[in-house]
Amino acid sequence: MSNGRLRKTVPTKRAPVRAAATKAVRARHSLAKAPTGIAGFEEITEGGLPRGRPTLVCGGPGCGKTLLATQFLAQGALEYDELGVFLSFEASTEELAQNSLSIGIDLKQLSARRQLLVDHVHVSRSELTESGEYDRVALLGG
Repeated sequence: MSNGRLRKTVPTKRAPVRAAATKAVRARHSLAKAPTGIAGFEEITEGGLPRGRPTLVCGGPGCGKTLLATQFLAQGALEYDELGVFLSFEASTEELAQNSLSIGIDLKQLSARRQLLVDHVHVSRSELTESGEYDRVALLGG
């Protein structure tokens, strides 16, 4: 877009070459990824979640944060022999185990095999202190 007008893009024979070159450059400079084993997710994230780095998953109630974490950790244990830790600040370990059975994941079995540690951290609102302000958008670099 220039001067408020849309530019019409005309396909050329070089477009696939440019796309392949861009993909090759991105691959050389990309982060190492941890595959999730979740269908379609690797394509969206270009290989999975960044390996060895924390990943913050944000969203409102019921959007699938717990489901994503459960599937990622279970697939990591079952398909890639990775160890995992699941800390919940809302659901109890029993609730997590029951809910995960509905999608075919047995958290208790993974815990018994020492492939996954699942724990509930109870924090009472009376124990929390909010100090200062922060901007989550700035925190995430966007």
